[in-house]
Amino acid sequence: MKEKILSTAVVILAASTIAGFVRINSLETDIQLLRHDRQNDLHSLQQRISNIHNDVDEQMKKQASLFSDISHSLGKADMTNKSAELSISVVPKTVVDGMNVKILLGDKSVEMKRQENGHFSAVLSVGLFEEYDTAPLIAIRAGNETKTEYLESVAVAYLWPNYLPSMERAEIWNDSVTFNEESEPEKSTLTLNGHMEISYCRSKLSPEIDFEKLYLVAETENGEIARKAITADAAENRNDGAVGAKEVLREIVAERTQQTEASTVLSSPFREIYEIGESEELSLYVVAEDSLGYVHKVCAFKWQRPDENGNAREPKRVPELAGVYNRGEMIYDKDGKVLFGKEI
Repeated sequence: MKEKILSTAVVILAASTIAGFVRINSLETDIQLLRHDRQNDLHSLQQRISNIHNDVDEQMKKQASLFSDISHSLGKADMTNKSAELSISVVPKTVVDGMNVKILLGDKSVEMKRQENGHFSAVLSVGLFEEYDTAPLIAIRAGNETKTEYLESVAVAYLWPNYLPSMERAEIWNDSVTFNEESEPEKSTLTLNGHMEISYCRSKLSPEIDFEKLYLVAETENGEIARKAITADAAENRNDGAVGAKEVLREIVAERTQQTEASTVLSSPFREIYEIGESEELSLYVVAEDSLGYVHKVCAFKWQRPDENGNAREPKRVPELAGVYNRGEMIYDKDGKVLFGKEI
């Protein structure tokens, strides 16, 4: 009898314990949901506060501005002079007879002409590859008084992506990196196995200017050691000369994306073997030549020779190393002069 009572008590205790665990798990779930809801509410509140601040800042800027309206647009490009037309129009809040309005950018100063609708407008010639330290400056002179205002909303630095195709990103991920250092250092080889991805974008204003040649280029500190055309079937690594990147990329666009201004992505498996000799470093670049003859160059991968103890250094993925604009894209003219970017 005692054993039966004991067994019953054990069963009841076990059931109570299980029920307690179930209840605890349920409470933990409820707490997690409450925390999640609280975080969502907090994020929503922070977003609303940020929007209010932005609205207040925008209204204060409008009230403090000399103009009731500012507009601008890009016009045609002059590729010979590597410049583009920038049309700017402003409506001063106060207009008096004899008022003179000028726009200044860099070393240029252009008088803005008054139109019948009360707008003052001018056309500036802006360098496609110029950085410009400041935004365009409007100077209004009435009598002996001159007032000025920078047009912060008018972007003038590096206008070239509006007129040229852009190599937005090029990356190579390696699942395996094998370095064979022979007894004869000049015969050392590096084997890379992984994946290559290239992202490119046509310009909005000159879509007829497109990439026409596409290469994978390997360089060491001693210069270029290999150059291979990137084809539609890049996995085969056919070495049959420059293949029309225009056809390759458009073929992929037609298959995978719509014909829009969005980026086009070329993606394929990657396997290459390089004889690097005694080189300390290998860099892989995707190089594209556009229809104007400009060369676009993006670093996709960097490798360093193992240290003196034979320990492999972590391969460096680029574009993390390649700069802050357009993922480190370099642009050269036909003569090899750097138009945009910095060597890394």
